[in-house]
Amino acid sequence: MKTYKIDQIDADFLENHAEKMTESDLRYVCIHADKVILKAEETSRFENLVDDITTAFAMLGDYASGNYRQIPWRAVSAVVFSLLYFLNPLDLIPEAIPVVGVIDDAAVLGLCFRMIGFELDIYRMWKESLEKICLDWDAFAPAEESKLSNSPANATTSNCETPQYSPAPHMIPEKSGVAPAVTT
Repeated sequence: MKTYKIDQIDADFLENHAEKMTESDLRYVCIHADKVILKAEETSRFENLVDDITTAFAMLGDYASGNYRQIPWRAVSAVVFSLLYFLNPLDLIPEAIPVVGVIDDAAVLGLCFRMIGFELDIYRMWKESLEKICLDWDAFAPAEESKLSNSPANATTSNCETPQYSPAPHMIPEKSGVAPAVTT
């Protein structure tokens, strides 16, 4: 295994490691989102990164669920690698070394968010537009219309809060075991 020095944390370092990330790495980092966010919140050096980390996890969740695929895999894998690196206590400078143990983590995360900042901004705009559409619909729809099964008021939300609508009652086949008659 190649060893690195702190001054070697650059775009090539991040890209070379990100290339090795897989869908299972994506799932693993998403499962440990709470640990990563808690670690960032507890470390004063990461105060300015908590918002980006939280947004990155929302984006990864939407990517993994198929709700948001407007981001290239190279950017997703860079985020996955950076978050896994942050989660790992045994990296270039182990966290057991007081104060300086998080310097490499800050360097990797900061570099990643600088590299994919545009993609994060696009994701934030996409997410805000979804929320605005839902708010506009709620303001537009009278209370009686909210009883319709395909209205946003009756939408169920997934873990990443993207509305998924249930079919209208007339679209659900009867449970009698016999298919509805079709006339032509």
